Amino acid sequence: MRYPKSAIAVLLLAALGCSPPCLGWSAKGHDIVTSKAISLLPAGLRPFYRTNSRFVVALDVLPDLWRDTHRADEGFHHFVDLEFYATPPSFSGIPESFRQAERRYGRPNMLKWGVLPWAIMERCNRLAQAFRKQDLAGIAVQSALLSHYVADLHVPFHVTSVYDGRKPSQKGLHHRFEIAIVARCIRSQDLRPGAPPAVTDVWKSLVSWMSDSHRALGKLSDADENAKAESGAYNERYYGLFAKTARPVAERRLSLGASRVAALYIWAWKKAGKPSLPPKAAPLFWGD
Repeated sequence: MRYPKSAIAVLLLAALGCSPPCLGWSAKGHDIVTSKAISLLPAGLRPFYRTNSRFVVALDVLPDLWRDTHRADEGFHHFVDLEFYATPPSFSGIPESFRQAERRYGRPNMLKWGVLPWAIMERCNRLAQAFRKQDLAGIAVQSALLSHYVADLHVPFHVTSVYDGRKPSQKGLHHRFEIAIVARCIRSQDLRPGAPPAVTDVWKSLVSWMSDSHRALGKLSDADENAKAESGAYNERYYGLFAKTARPVAERRLSLGASRVAALYIWAWKKAGKPSLPPKAAPLFWGD
């Protein structure tokens, strides 16, 4: 079985300790979500995932590499402008079926507004299919990709049309929150995500999780504006002030992302009939 060279590049970057160019939670944030999710899995899944954790964590940034190199085909999978699809705060009524959504909103609009929740639905189903086939490499790869998109869903600025702050003067807020605050303030060992929630209806769960992410926008925008007004610039004082609000928000979003990624792994496994998985490395090796 052959795998794309881009996947090899990710593994090489991870092995060399390099961070590929990306947005989202950054490599650090995505890795925290994936590794914490694996630590929350039940006994039936834990041995396989622990054995393959290095693969799954290394591959969780692959969608960002795709976005960098194939933006026209990948970029819209990373966000959703919820305000264009439905009414806050519940955002109920968005069709689960992508075809039904296309008929309602139009495909060009959907690609412009983002299709993140439908990308997650597709990855959930692909993971379930890999479980059914007991395709160990497929399970590892699809788990990594699913984790990436679910983590993106937990970034408040990935679920809104005002993705860089409510005012033009706040330009860069997206980066200051999900990259700078994570780099400066977040330590993996400090996060204690709760048990994975029981997921019976993936779409309903995604809508609820998106709404939850969206509700954090006002708090972050206010904190950014107040910190800038008091500090006068995006300096160390600004980040100290902004972090008082942004750090607990980031910790909560990352923790929720981890527990919900684990929940979707469990959902896919159950949908496939809870197959028994060997605690051995997936055949993700490209030797001679």
